[in-house]
Amino acid sequence: MNPPKNSAGFGKRAFRLLQWVHWFLIAAIAIVVLGFWLWTVPRGFPWFDPRASGNLVVPLLALFGSVIACLACFRRHPMAVHFIAILPGLTAGLLVGCLAFYPTSMRTFVGLILAGGLAYLLLSFTIFWGSTGTSKARGMGILCLFFLIGIAWARTQRAPDPSTKLLNDIALPVDATMKPEHSEMLQFTNRRSHLFVQPFLRFISLSPDRFWTVFAPRQLPSTSYALERRSDHEVIVWSELATDQFSHLNTFTELQFKATGTISISFSPCPEQRIEVQPFDYPYGEPARFAYLGADERFFVVEAKTGEKGPFTELASAPCARDHKLKITLYADEQAMFELTFEDFFAQCSTDLSPTAGWGVPQNSIEFSLIFDGMAAVHMSLASTSVGRGFDSVGHHQGLYRNRLSISHPE
Repeated sequence: MNPPKNSAGFGKRAFRLLQWVHWFLIAAIAIVVLGFWLWTVPRGFPWFDPRASGNLVVPLLALFGSVIACLACFRRHPMAVHFIAILPGLTAGLLVGCLAFYPTSMRTFVGLILAGGLAYLLLSFTIFWGSTGTSKARGMGILCLFFLIGIAWARTQRAPDPSTKLLNDIALPVDATMKPEHSEMLQFTNRRSHLFVQPFLRFISLSPDRFWTVFAPRQLPSTSYALERRSDHEVIVWSELATDQFSHLNTFTELQFKATGTISISFSPCPEQRIEVQPFDYPYGEPARFAYLGADERFFVVEAKTGEKGPFTELASAPCARDHKLKITLYADEQAMFELTFEDFFAQCSTDLSPTAGWGVPQNSIEFSLIFDGMAAVHMSLASTSVGRGFDSVGHHQGLYRNRLSISHPE
């Protein structure tokens, strides 16, 4: 028995309808993903900065094309093919760019998932393109254009060159012995207050190829340390990096301050401004507080809008030269309990823009927060991306770093 003559035609129409629905859904998913990207990425960069184009311009172009593609698929208009070409073109460019610029990070399971998704997009787009009978030249032109844009977009996510500063006039003591690990915690007491100091340059999350650390395989830093005690209240820590280190999180010094009463902090560039140490939420909620040295040699203490994310409200500021010896004073209620002097922090820190903070905030930071009642933490970094949105990495130059630190009890 022969099948009805219109059965083949019905099958083609059903397949065509399925294709329209398929690409409508993919365009809708792209709208959600790109909208989420635009909502979460840091802002406040100058327009000439690569982050401005990578975070806003390219996603906005792709979002506009996805909206048009979604509407055209809904109306089953042939022009949908031209706008849908944006998605496989941009995805292919992103993947090729990531493979070229971040080969180690892309050798992870996430990289395999992205490659599989790209193959599916290209195959299904080729079938859809061939079945609509639209202009091949125009669609290929759009696909190639966004392929190149995707490569450029991948490049904007690469960490800039290291911008920390090395001191010119320092050398290891002759009797110093460098060790690959050092976990000694310095402890100090003043009446009922206690201070715990970890003065070593430590890297927590590293990238082997300057990409986001969330994609990076586990990596140990190539750092060695030496500790020189000048007295019970003065130490010099030497940290030597065998290669440039690119990281998301790291610390130059970590402090934990345990005290009764309200805990506050002040900084020597603006010593009259005492800032209360408060808890903050991550990723959103109660705002974080931190300090930094700007490229204009001005010191700022600021508060985030939500979590550790900007824009940021100034709490205090003052002129501050790079050769200024930073003094941090920790208070319990009205009483100054400890004064810490860092001779080398400003001289070695990076003042280049942070790729995650935005709003003019640099890579160096002094973050302070209340862990719980009666316990405050201070995290100092020469260059990191702990402030803001994202897992971007920034670099420390290869070489020798010094942390000359003294702790006293103010009168």
